[in-house]
Amino acid sequence: MITSLLLSFVLQNSDPTTFRLWIVGDPHVREGENSLLEATQDIEDLGGFDMAAVVGDLIGEQACPDLQNQEHFEQQFTNNREKFYILAGNHDGDPGMLWFKTVIDPMGVSPFSIVNNEKRPYPIIGNAMRYRVNVGNLSMLFLSDDNGVFPPEGRSCDVLGGHPAGYVSREAYEWWMSQLGEDKLYITFSHQGLLETTAYTGISEGWEQGIHGASSQFDEMGSSIIYSIGGVLVTNRHWGFKGYLQAFPAATHAWFHGHTHLTVHPGTVFNGRSLQEVVHGTLFVNTGTVTYNQGPVQARFSRLLIFKAGSDLVRMHTILHDDWNGFSKGIHKTNVFNLGEPFILK
Repeated sequence: MITSLLLSFVLQNSDPTTFRLWIVGDPHVREGENSLLEATQDIEDLGGFDMAAVVGDLIGEQACPDLQNQEHFEQQFTNNREKFYILAGNHDGDPGMLWFKTVIDPMGVSPFSIVNNEKRPYPIIGNAMRYRVNVGNLSMLFLSDDNGVFPPEGRSCDVLGGHPAGYVSREAYEWWMSQLGEDKLYITFSHQGLLETTAYTGISEGWEQGIHGASSQFDEMGSSIIYSIGGVLVTNRHWGFKGYLQAFPAATHAWFHGHTHLTVHPGTVFNGRSLQEVVHGTLFVNTGTVTYNQGPVQARFSRLLIFKAGSDLVRMHTILHDDWNGFSKGIHKTNVFNLGEPFILK
């Protein structure tokens, strides 16, 4: 089980016995703005990172992404593209997820992307829509929002809108279960959150509170969450990600998501749920956003995790990317979590 202690900490320079994992959400890159590039520089100024996990919504348009989005997206990187491990958010989708698979190209197989797998610091195992990355005894599982299926689960490029409710294939869900259970530390990444874990993840909460739009009842009901697995809605099943964690508490030690960020700030609480909660032994965290433009953004922030070889404690720094509410840009808060077994860096 995870316990949390609030501590203050000043970042140190790179240490070969640490692993620095930057978790960043929803840059919503648009022409003329460099939200991801500038946020990356903020983290570099704080000592840098070994790997970045981007929890979706690279694109900021309401229309499906195209080649114009590709050019500006690629400008967000200097010479570090391979350090970014990316999953798809709802705004990154088109029929068949062709843009994501071709341009974002997690597997490094597309001739149209700038990804060079030989430069990856840590290999990817899986496919573009769900994959695993191992660092020592830490196993990270990436689950994309599959907006490439037919509406209402997926997105039609004939209609503007992001189609916010989350969809994961049954195959991806079964793959996720198959990856768990080894003698490892596990972190799962997704775009949307799980039902009733963090703020605004209840049925219809995101839509009712004006945080997400909707073009169907499907989007209204599931606006903030992974609502459908293989076409079976969360309201119609007892199985699924949360059901699995209820049966096997802490099967994944932590779960990070993005997606829900309009008006959200590090102190957000709604219906008794904050941006970080422990449910069924798993730490759930809303990563935050670094976007400038996608709706009324109250605070731009991300998370930086620091693992120390031989230690079972993980430091999570909440990083402000602008001055906010009297707090200066930089480290806003530090939590220390005990994962129950030590991190082994090989």
